Amino acid sequence: MIPIGDFSSKDQFASAKNISAQDVLTANRFPAGMAGIIPQGAAGLGDPLKTNDVYQSNEVLPLARDIVEFINSDPELAKLGALSVREP
Repeated sequence: MIPIGDFSSKDQFASAKNISAQDVLTANRFPAGMAGIIPQGAAGLGDPLKTNDVYQSNEVLPLARDIVEFINSDPELAKLGALSVREP
């Protein structure tokens, strides 16, 4: 047990919280600035519009294409019409 009034436990909790938040973002390859989290040790977040464009083209669109391809390959779903990904 960690005593509630212990200052070191607060530091450890904050450290664990920051590490786990960064781990989740990293695992999902999601830019911290788009999540509203200011990265530690970073000079700035950069241009959010450029960040969004890069994230969309490198992460979202390839995954969407794979999902659409998988759905379109199903013969039962093909009867409903083919899906497509709208490119920006």
